[in-house]
Amino acid sequence: MPTIRSLFSGEHSWPKLRVSTKVLAVGAAASVPLLVVLVANYLRAPNVPSPYLHPPDEIQAIYWNAWASTTADPYSPTRRFETESDCKIFLDLSGFDYSSTNSATTSKEAGPEFVRTLRQWLQGSRSDTTKVKILFLPDPRYFDPPKDNGVTQMPVDLAAVRKVFAQSLSQPADPFQSMQNNAGQPKLDWLFARATLELHTRKLRGPTSIGISIWDGIRPVGEMAIPICIGSENECQGMPPPIETSLRGFDSLRLSDQRSTDRSTYPDGALHFLELNSGNVIGIFHRNDWAEDRFVSWRLRDNAQSLRAWLKDKLIPAFNIAKKREELTERGRDLFDRLFPDDVEGESARKEFQQFFSEYRFSARGGIPGSLFVRMLPQDDDPLPILPIGLMAVQIGDQPSEFLGFQFLLETPLESQDYRPAQTCISNWVMLLPPEDSELSNVRNRVGSHLVEWQNTRMIFDDIPRFRDWARNTDQPSPPIVLATLSHHDRDRLYFSSESIMSTGFHRQFANPSIAILGGCGTGNIGATDIVRALNHHGVAAVIATSSEISPVLGADFLSTLDDTLSAQPSAPRTLELVMFNTLRTLAAKEPSKTSGPYGPSVLAYALLGNGNLQICTAAKKGELR
Repeated sequence: MPTIRSLFSGEHSWPKLRVSTKVLAVGAAASVPLLVVLVANYLRAPNVPSPYLHPPDEIQAIYWNAWASTTADPYSPTRRFETESDCKIFLDLSGFDYSSTNSATTSKEAGPEFVRTLRQWLQGSRSDTTKVKILFLPDPRYFDPPKDNGVTQMPVDLAAVRKVFAQSLSQPADPFQSMQNNAGQPKLDWLFARATLELHTRKLRGPTSIGISIWDGIRPVGEMAIPICIGSENECQGMPPPIETSLRGFDSLRLSDQRSTDRSTYPDGALHFLELNSGNVIGIFHRNDWAEDRFVSWRLRDNAQSLRAWLKDKLIPAFNIAKKREELTERGRDLFDRLFPDDVEGESARKEFQQFFSEYRFSARGGIPGSLFVRMLPQDDDPLPILPIGLMAVQIGDQPSEFLGFQFLLETPLESQDYRPAQTCISNWVMLLPPEDSELSNVRNRVGSHLVEWQNTRMIFDDIPRFRDWARNTDQPSPPIVLATLSHHDRDRLYFSSESIMSTGFHRQFANPSIAILGGCGTGNIGATDIVRALNHHGVAAVIATSSEISPVLGADFLSTLDDTLSAQPSAPRTLELVMFNTLRTLAAKEPSKTSGPYGPSVLAYALLGNGNLQICTAAKKGELR
């Protein structure tokens, strides 16, 4: 258990007494010179301030305490708020656990990483204060965007920590009453730091959480989450616990039937790229088999703007023109080198990630893929292209480079993410396919026998105006659906010829959770992200999109192979993430024509965004969709 006293136990370096044997050998007459030697040595400045020279016997722990309250009553913690209301989030660093006296508070003992950091501050600094950076992560479905993207500085009162350590600490019967009584007065001696954030709830009701990440420079040293419910008292009673927002990521397959606080619900690895304030992008990597507060972090050479430009203007066009496996491998290695630069910080991260890749890859675990959560969090509102993370190539020693998408189940959240599982397998399909007389008629013919079955079991549109009317319809509710499109895409338009539909044309509220499969050129790229966003904000919880250009033939073969995967093993798990993984591996071995080689890694242009836990089925009969 990390305690204030244990921060220094065995760590203090006392000045060494350099007393010669000649001085020690003399009798009483030498006592004065000996005293002078001792005093002279102890007057030398110690490594830490004097309060630590004689630590008290009482041991006090250090805790993070977080709570939410209304703005009018900050010292009355609550876990419930009405829609369209103001609230305030508090994070305290204190000498004791607030939740022992108030159950609406979330408390967590400071972990080893923060304890080591605090020890360094106390032993190596004469300053009375230092600062940590706090990143608040409210769920954007339930809260308006926070000020400064949720980033704030938290001053830490080192003098208060030193004072408590030198003396003793008495825990008040009710810390919140003490705060109320002490409002506007000198700071309480047991309160070492505080950070706050004001938020406004949206109209959506349900359970959610506010993640809190604690940073020392570019290094995360702790995290926690506050569970919250938005709605009336009756609506919040009996609600399931929310999914915890965490830098450890999510594994939606494991979250499907376990509590999010269970360690086994986290993915095998989590990889984040975020921008704190407006500096360089910071990479963070965590393994689930590490201590929960252990992270590897490093600075990229890019800020969000330059990384966005490199992805959009250089890497994705390079992927578009790469035809051979060797060319795609080189571009995949370029992506790895950009995200894991070969400097001092990046080299350490490279080695850790390569080790993780080696241990958890599909080919090393008897055909069981590891899971990796990947998220990018820029500070600005400009959209990033869908990171083609599946095409990232990783080399282990002298072995050939392997693509991430063929070795791992990849989890990338949507902007507005809901991980609630569907109660049943989603089998109502709506498809947008090219008409027989269009320039894409060969694509329609490519799906062959599948088309006959689809016409009998699915709602199919083959002209844009009818599909646009359906997408704009807000009157008719429908069950969760799979929306699959196969069309051209350019500049926020899905089209066959002159007729098109833009992101603003999607008004229909899809039953949550629904799935969208967008088979177009770069449907996840900048310009296409508007369509992904529009569908996501209208109830679509998972989207399969492409991060770079694909041929129409590949688009048709993807839908056919996906259908074959669903039909091949009716009793096998139908989770979208596993179906997607198996579809891509099968499709990679197929040949687009008799004169060409297999698709290979080019199929990894397809990316799954959102809830991979959803159950997807091939349609059994034509649904009653209008």
